[in-house]
Amino acid sequence: MKINRLFKWTSICLGCLCLVLILLFIINNRSKKLIQIVNPLTEVKSLEEMKKYLGYDVPTIKDKKITSYIVIGEGKYATHARIVYEDESSFEMEKGTNKDVSGIYGGKLNQKETINNHEVSIYTMEDIIYATWSDPNYSYSYSMKKVNISNFIDNIKLIK
Repeated sequence: MKINRLFKWTSICLGCLCLVLILLFIINNRSKKLIQIVNPLTEVKSLEEMKKYLGYDVPTIKDKKITSYIVIGEGKYATHARIVYEDESSFEMEKGTNKDVSGIYGGKLNQKETINNHEVSIYTMEDIIYATWSDPNYSYSYSMKKVNISNFIDNIKLIK
């Protein structure tokens, strides 16, 4: 009889303890706010719209057809410009100097050239050729599938 009563009270106490733990779990998780992670990439319709997001002009290659204008955000603000051309080449730009804004890491430095009064570092990575450079206010990168180096440099010269 005593064992039955002890078992009964132990079962009731364990049941109440489980209920309290479940309620505490529900209350604790209810007080947490769900967040939505914002996509850092925003495709815009034009250079003018890109400028509104970034606050600065973005140069282009005038004779190449642009397929997309993309601004990339960090936190609440757009900080990075990406222009993608019909030949799948892309131009990247961001405020600040001496940054590698290419988004390509592990490339092999092939050569340095002076192009439009800037020292340009030209790299290869698998089937991509890309270049990085900066001026006193901005960092730049241009990349495309491997092509003849002189054609690649000619494209960089056209960025204005």
